[in-house]
Amino acid sequence: MTQPRCLILVTSHYPFGQSEEFIEVELARLCETFTEVLVLPVQWMPNLAQGRAPARKLPPNARVPMAEAVRLQSALGRSRLLRVARILRDGQALADLIRDAPEALRSGPGAFKALGLSLSAGIAIRGTLERMLREPGPPTVLYAYWFTEGAWAVGTARGADVRVARAHGSDLYREARTPPYQPLQAVKIRRLDRLFAVSAHGQAYLRDRLSRGRQRVVLSRLGVAAARRLSTGGDGSVLHLLSCSHLRPLKRVHLVAEALMQCGVRVHWTHLGDGSECSRVRALCERLPPHIRWCLKGYVSHERVVQHYLEQPVDLFVNASEREGLPVSIMEALSFGVPVVAPNVGGVAELVSERCGQLLDRRAGAPEIASAIERFASMDPGALRSARRAARQVWYERVNAERQYDTFVATLAELVDESATRHRRRAPRWRRVWAY
Repeated sequence: MTQPRCLILVTSHYPFGQSEEFIEVELARLCETFTEVLVLPVQWMPNLAQGRAPARKLPPNARVPMAEAVRLQSALGRSRLLRVARILRDGQALADLIRDAPEALRSGPGAFKALGLSLSAGIAIRGTLERMLREPGPPTVLYAYWFTEGAWAVGTARGADVRVARAHGSDLYREARTPPYQPLQAVKIRRLDRLFAVSAHGQAYLRDRLSRGRQRVVLSRLGVAAARRLSTGGDGSVLHLLSCSHLRPLKRVHLVAEALMQCGVRVHWTHLGDGSECSRVRALCERLPPHIRWCLKGYVSHERVVQHYLEQPVDLFVNASEREGLPVSIMEALSFGVPVVAPNVGGVAELVSERCGQLLDRRAGAPEIASAIERFASMDPGALRSARRAARQVWYERVNAERQYDTFVATLAELVDESATRHRRRAPRWRRVWAY
């Protein structure tokens, strides 16, 4: 096997800011395989633009190429006129603009603008990647963590040996955007060696829409690490309910509060996460009856989420999202042996069933959530223990980080080997002779 030398990971913000914490487990596994991992965040962040070091600690052989990252921020922040000129001067981008324009124009107002913005950002990211790839010493893997403009840049950058990306939810489903359009999906897939969909639902969604390159879209779920020990439930006198997400309209956390208004059982609900919907959810909580206790914790780090599972009783995890890819918050609950109630959106059905919780209809509202909560509150101890064991088993079978990322890294290594073989076959005869 060819020893992989370097991997360049294109992220949104990570390791800056508070988002994308779920990258950390995967990054640790990548750093065990690759001799060097460069992490390139592409979204504008004040600390990044000012050249400050990331707040989150990286493994010893991972680093952010700060000079290139700051230079990229400057390129992405240019005026609209300069961004348009950037596309017109780039033959590849202009061809892709023409190729995808009919679909963008059919998708509704604003889609063509989204296409232009995506291409302009992709050109800037590609330029950064190509400068980073000038250093000799392949094989090098380019890996876009999101199926957005970073994936276009990875697919078109010159000098890489292997080009891969992930597809989650907001970057995958057309319905996740307004208007319903995701720029250049078919084009990006044809230029990647593999696109790793985090759910079977997402994989099927893309394959159904492709006329070419279907075999390049493969399933590779994310994973969470094994819990140090399982979470403990309460004593049965009150149902300890947990939810964990950003408070934004897409997550529909207000439905949980509305459902609790309809519950006749004693519940202690804790929500971990903050966002624009905080005031709305808090106003609903203040109207809850006395037998419902509630606590909105606001933003908490991943370490504090784990600490909550270990130190506080958790009987049931609830998710009410309108759309999902494969929610890491649900994976985390399952790893601690906590049953889950969630709607059938995205890849949720690959994790949640009657075996380990309750899968709701995708259009479920507050009454359906309330019914599910009351069902678990009245469940006999034996059935609840069975659901907790099943939750842990689903984690082990489907989203165990060690198993998932070992397979993922092995696939990357195979792609590196295939790339090296192709290069040897294309080498001129004199080069093959002197190689011996």
